[in-house]
Amino acid sequence: MSAVPDAADNMADDVADNAGLTVTPFQRHLGWRVLRWETDLCELVLDLEPQHLNRTGVVHGGVVMALLDTASGLAAGYAPNASQPRPTVTISLTCNFIAPSRAGRLTAQGRVEGGGGRVVSTSASLRAEDGSLLATAVGSFRRFARPSGGNPDV
Repeated sequence: MSAVPDAADNMADDVADNAGLTVTPFQRHLGWRVLRWETDLCELVLDLEPQHLNRTGVVHGGVVMALLDTASGLAAGYAPNASQPRPTVTISLTCNFIAPSRAGRLTAQGRVEGGGGRVVSTSASLRAEDGSLLATAVGSFRRFARPSGGNPDV
């Protein structure tokens, strides 16, 4: 685990984030960082910027859902070798929006709560910089076998 860089760091030049995972174009676009990634747990952080806000000046619900979905999916797909995370897809994700946020750093935490080898249940939370709860989610994720030179086991 490593410290989260300041928002001033340029993600466009990164090939991997703090956990060693390859930075995807979607991740680069939204700008989150992986803070922790370990067995059944993932924490992401996002420093809010104007493009993350909706027309009323609060964080857009789609940004909230993306953070909760990603934290949950990465928790479900943890692999000790970050260059080979286990592929996952979201089966379902239900979110409760609790409070708005306008600025600061958001932290999303996803956890695997149970399930089997292929389908797991997750829970996730999104908190503001002051620790206040902004949103929660529960989900189901399908895990696939790690690819070995081809497509994952569907």
